[in-house]
Amino acid sequence: MEIGPGRELYLEVFINDASTNLIGAFVHRSDGELVSSEDELIELGIKPRSVARDRDGMFSLDRLPDLSYRIDEAAQRLYVSTTNAGRAAKVVDLSATRDRERLQPQSSIGAVLNYSLFASSNALFEGTNELFQGVSGSFDARLFSRLGALRQSFIADYSDGDLNGFTRLNTTWSYSNPEHMLTFTAGDFVSGGLSWTRPVYLGGLQVRRNFSLRSDLVSLPLPSFSGTAAVPSTLEVYTQNARSYAGEVSSGPFQVVNLPVFTGAGEARVVLRDRLGRETVTTLPFYTSSMLLRQGLFDFSIEAGFPRRNFGIDSDDYDARLYGIASARYGLTNWLTLEGHIEVGEDLVNGGAGVAFPLGAYGAASIAVAGSHHDGQTGGLINASLELSHNDWNVYGRIQRAF
Repeated sequence: MEIGPGRELYLEVFINDASTNLIGAFVHRSDGELVSSEDELIELGIKPRSVARDRDGMFSLDRLPDLSYRIDEAAQRLYVSTTNAGRAAKVVDLSATRDRERLQPQSSIGAVLNYSLFASSNALFEGTNELFQGVSGSFDARLFSRLGALRQSFIADYSDGDLNGFTRLNTTWSYSNPEHMLTFTAGDFVSGGLSWTRPVYLGGLQVRRNFSLRSDLVSLPLPSFSGTAAVPSTLEVYTQNARSYAGEVSSGPFQVVNLPVFTGAGEARVVLRDRLGRETVTTLPFYTSSMLLRQGLFDFSIEAGFPRRNFGIDSDDYDARLYGIASARYGLTNWLTLEGHIEVGEDLVNGGAGVAFPLGAYGAASIAVAGSHHDGQTGGLINASLELSHNDWNVYGRIQRAF
């Protein structure tokens, strides 16, 4: 039957005579080409190629290499013939939260007071020893609402009949945005940083990335596995000898992502079993480290304020000179994480850069260098870290040298 040009078609798709059990949306144009969107082709298991893209952003099946097709309009079916290179891999996501709807954060109004008290007296004992007599305490008060949380902590003591006053510790307001994974802080805080930088106690403003606001997000690069099933098969994945996934895969390429692993060395086993019971077993050793950041993720901390001195002794001892700090990490790929840090103050510049990378399935390493200039003098720093794991042996080494 002749098909009219410029019509929208909804067809059940067969690839290499095997049904995908999916219906695809296509457009049959006046020039005879059959086109569809990129997302639609990937969902159907057909790999879109740039050579087949037109000015409208659609992909023509007629221009896809190593692919041919036939339309059966009466049965509303599309029969596609292609090689494995022309097929999009079926992605099997083993993330523990893949089927869960992320809960929306909730907030309410409330207050809490944490305290710790200590009392001592020598009135119950005979002797000449002069012991501390009095009461001391540390207090942490918090007020929270939809506008954030306000925290005030202090210490106080009463001894020998006199109240020695209060010493303020922290006064901090913070607000978190889970959608963008950001936390804003005003008041007293410790600056963010990297493993080779030194934290600074500041009174000022801070904005930082906070991955802990999203329990469904895994910031570490997780191992993945790719393969091809000649016929429809059962896929089973074992991590540390415990089965973490079992499901069906159709014939063609597939990719297993987000293997549920832990930090350190481990081993995953992928079992592919066809309908005749024949098994193909692949062992995948892996190593995950907190040194590394998942591809595309950006972690940072930016703060500006006045350095605080004599914390716990003086309530309001701040340096008069303004100080600014910025630290960042970026997962360029799953095997390369970039790091950077800069500090700027009065007659002070301090900056550095580093990289972190895996060592195959055996460990991870990082290297960083930094330099500074202050009051006409310069300095330098070099840092290297190494994590290794083999069988029952785990080795960690770190060296840092300042010049």
